[in-house]
Amino acid sequence: MKKLNIALCLILFLLSAVFAFSQEKGFIKIRDKRTNEVISVKIYDKSYAVCIGIDEYQYWPKLNCAVADALGMKAKLLAQGFDDVKVIKNEEATKKKIEETLSWLSNVTTSNDRVVIYFSGHGHTVEGRTKTIGYIIPVDCPKSDYYANAISMTKLKEISESIKAKHVLYIMDSCYSGVGLVTRGDDEDFLIDMTKDPCVYMITAGKAGELAIETEGHGIFTRYVLRGMDGEADYDKNGVVSSTELGLYCSKWVSHDAKELNTKQTPQFGRLDGEGEIVFVPNMTKEPSKPPEEIIGKDGAPMVLIPAGEFQMGSNDGQDDEKPVHTVYLDAFYIDKYEVTNAQYRKFVKATGHKEPEGYGYVNGNWQNGFKPWQDKNFNGDDQPVVCVSWEDAKAYADWIGKRLPTEAEWEKAARGGVTGKKYVWGDEFPPSKNAGNFADISAKKVFTNWSIIDGYDDGYTYTAPVGSFKPNGYGLYDIAGNVWEWCADWYDNNYYATSPKSNPAGSASGSYRVLRGGSWLPSLNDYYLRVSSPTFDVPSNLNYLIGFRCAGLR
Repeated sequence: MKKLNIALCLILFLLSAVFAFSQEKGFIKIRDKRTNEVISVKIYDKSYAVCIGIDEYQYWPKLNCAVADALGMKAKLLAQGFDDVKVIKNEEATKKKIEETLSWLSNVTTSNDRVVIYFSGHGHTVEGRTKTIGYIIPVDCPKSDYYANAISMTKLKEISESIKAKHVLYIMDSCYSGVGLVTRGDDEDFLIDMTKDPCVYMITAGKAGELAIETEGHGIFTRYVLRGMDGEADYDKNGVVSSTELGLYCSKWVSHDAKELNTKQTPQFGRLDGEGEIVFVPNMTKEPSKPPEEIIGKDGAPMVLIPAGEFQMGSNDGQDDEKPVHTVYLDAFYIDKYEVTNAQYRKFVKATGHKEPEGYGYVNGNWQNGFKPWQDKNFNGDDQPVVCVSWEDAKAYADWIGKRLPTEAEWEKAARGGVTGKKYVWGDEFPPSKNAGNFADISAKKVFTNWSIIDGYDDGYTYTAPVGSFKPNGYGLYDIAGNVWEWCADWYDNNYYATSPKSNPAGSASGSYRVLRGGSWLPSLNDYYLRVSSPTFDVPSNLNYLIGFRCAGLR
């Protein structure tokens, strides 16, 4: 198979001639070092995207991460301020549906818009009589007659010509040839000018004949695209990631990771048309620009999409198992908006014959086993969180409903709500100035006479509160602090943070205890358990009326 004909002439020394230092919606302010003039450049009116992911092929080998890649890309683009991102996945992704959706872009775009077209799935290259032709493979494409059943790179180029947007970027997580990509040479204009010029740009996962590698829930190409957009591809540190910088970054690190896996994958990048540069501004990814995306799980529970990206995990001001603060990158994932309720868990018990909750609790003035929360009016409300569930019980429920328990890193990122460096969900002050969660009720003092409460703090509930009774965090998640301790997937290791991997840490390989996060309804003056960075632990078999859980969704 022929290789892509790409002239890899670098432009980084020219990009360093400008410095982006702030952004409003649709604008960047940059200083032109040629004139030292600060110019506010309106880069885009609207931004649109189509993200296609196919795992469940009819005729081709199934993939594992393509849909997750498409969802992760959607989350990243929404965080980048995109106005409308459509996702086509699995059985929806027929040739007809893909072409119809791409045609939608030609109807909605205007001359100062930005478009991203993302595809994750199979690609194929065919040797023609005079040239090589690359194709993307829809879900319903058989392994024959590609001209009629697949979508050629030539067809994609034709579609892009009908899209009226100023900048169009194809991000193709497949390996193929059959399209000519070019980069510009030494006479490149400065970034100020490049944002004004139109272009159609493409970045592909690799050359024809190379395998697009999937690991840790994402294709490695898409993982680096997402990281690059977050700012890692901003080589000249000017606050802007251009399409060429993104291509260079992916080419370097995907090739590196492939080599570590004793294989080869070489991303390709360049222009199909025009002279401009599509740009992304990393600081737009720090906070979601729109309300978090939600889906409904099979158990009827709303789930929130936590976008892919890095965050600072741990606290140097906390206990030993909170140290050191370290950078963690997580793929996009869904997590339950609320803790799992009695009503949801009852359906599980009825459907599977699983045992009802029973465990350790305060009964008739004594702590003892045998407490049955579903027979106690203080705990058995349909909208109260289920308690007295072991780690094994929580995992069994998650498996039954097609979910999983969140990793400790996922729990902490979700709990922080997009805010960096705060001790608690509500900020840094303790006690909080107003009701921030169910953890120190004055009325509970009448029952638990030997326990401390926060002076003047009244959360209104002696025991567990109905889920969602308090203000959500920045991601729209409820009851992160208090109500019930929540099981995480990880084994507990006091020293794990010092050696944990940067990407998608899953905890130690073995241990005696499982991680718990978030604190409970039991009144106490000790704020340690309420901090977003603070883990605790228990044996997986423990059943306690302070412990419940929430689920994460498969990506």
